[in-house]
Amino acid sequence: MSETGSIGDGKEVFEENYGEPTQEGDTLISYHDDYILVSFLEGIANSVTAQFEMTDEPRRTESEVLEELRGMMPEDAVEVDAYEEPDYFRKVLVYQSDLVADSFEKLEDYNPFREEEAGTFILILEGEPEDDSYFGALIAPGHHP
Repeated sequence: MSETGSIGDGKEVFEENYGEPTQEGDTLISYHDDYILVSFLEGIANSVTAQFEMTDEPRRTESEVLEELRGMMPEDAVEVDAYEEPDYFRKVLVYQSDLVADSFEKLEDYNPFREEEAGTFILILEGEPEDDSYFGALIAPGHHP
């Protein structure tokens, strides 16, 4: 579904790309010295967080974030909206993906989509949009944080 692991992918995709988990809880697993945090539900990644503060480059511009996360995005992702939430220190990019819709459709106990928004997911850039300086990013299903 994605090059390095994204929402809808299984644990094996993350382990192929990031190695054994740094820490592992019931639903939250960290990889690559806590740089990548993944929440799993029924074996499928429900959210993926990149914590830039855990790296040698703790702040990134929007273009650097998008370049870095390109491999984490579903291959068929298409941006459909974007907006800033300055009160929450974030910018939200909204995407649509049939691969994401198909992946979550397989879950028995959890499906984050209502029929009209199946496959919609967000990329939240966390930091200071007005300064184009971000310390983290989150990919998760839905169209609102």
